[in-house]
Amino acid sequence: MHAGSISTGMEGKILKTCGLNIFTEQSLKKITCNYSNVVSKGYFGCAYMGWVDDNTRVVVVRFILPEEAGTGSIMNGLLFAHHISHKNIIRFVGCCLETDVPLLVYEFAANGSLYDVLHGDNGKCRLSLDSRLNIAIGSAEALAYLHAAGTTQRGYGNITSNNILLDHNFLPKVSVSFLESIKYAESLKYGIVFATAYVDPVYLKTGVFITKSDVYSFGIVLLELITRKGAEYRDGATTRSLLIEYTKVWKEQNSGKPMFDKEVAVEGSIAILEEMGKLAVECLKEDVDERPEMVEVAERLQNLRRDWKHGEVGCGSSHAKEETTGGH
Repeated sequence: MHAGSISTGMEGKILKTCGLNIFTEQSLKKITCNYSNVVSKGYFGCAYMGWVDDNTRVVVVRFILPEEAGTGSIMNGLLFAHHISHKNIIRFVGCCLETDVPLLVYEFAANGSLYDVLHGDNGKCRLSLDSRLNIAIGSAEALAYLHAAGTTQRGYGNITSNNILLDHNFLPKVSVSFLESIKYAESLKYGIVFATAYVDPVYLKTGVFITKSDVYSFGIVLLELITRKGAEYRDGATTRSLLIEYTKVWKEQNSGKPMFDKEVAVEGSIAILEEMGKLAVECLKEDVDERPEMVEVAERLQNLRRDWKHGEVGCGSSHAKEETTGGH
């Protein structure tokens, strides 16, 4: 359907001359033990664990794509993924062009997703405030990099805590696949909306992802980091929206303290949690023009960490912009 024509045509030759690491289908079967080790499976496709020659673990992803996904968009996506280089973006190792849809090979993130670490059923992993702030900064820097690298103002979509992966040192690795973006756009086109709590309401009105849509989604992730509650979470028999509940508390008390995760909401940490909450509220503004750009989000989080290390948070630190949170 897609990749077969890429493999045998001029596009395949171009990809190979660009230095893209091309795997054969047979080699990927060997790497994944004939696709026997399934990491995840769902609407977007299936991911398999594998090992390359130097015993480095990788993940091989087989996406399910719509028929209208042409070879041109796939080829452009492969080239873009190949040239992306950022410590906080999951590394694209290579691909296989012999299958109908290219099989993509990525580095393996040992600690799974941020969602699993924060909300997993197998017991919560302890996560210090310092680690949470570092995860927020790294993820914001990755998105700022992607926005700067893009040629349009279109966002990437599907920015969730499930798509922020963590390596063995809990360094965040944002997983943004161009094929997943194609599939995600298709799902929304047909009204199949996953992770609705992360979706920018402006997108639902316009049908267009913009960079500020990613900012909105990142705002939800920030709230997850400071509350350790899912974007939608269970409260007894009730399912609650983190955005609605946090906004309600913020409006009533001008503080998010009642919702902060008690594990990190200790003396000396409340001020930094408040600042992270303020920034999240700004990212979640209904008016896209009132939302900061991702580069500003990253800078403010960096400044927040610097001021925190110097004991200056809550004392008129440089990143605090309370005037922009009016009405919340």
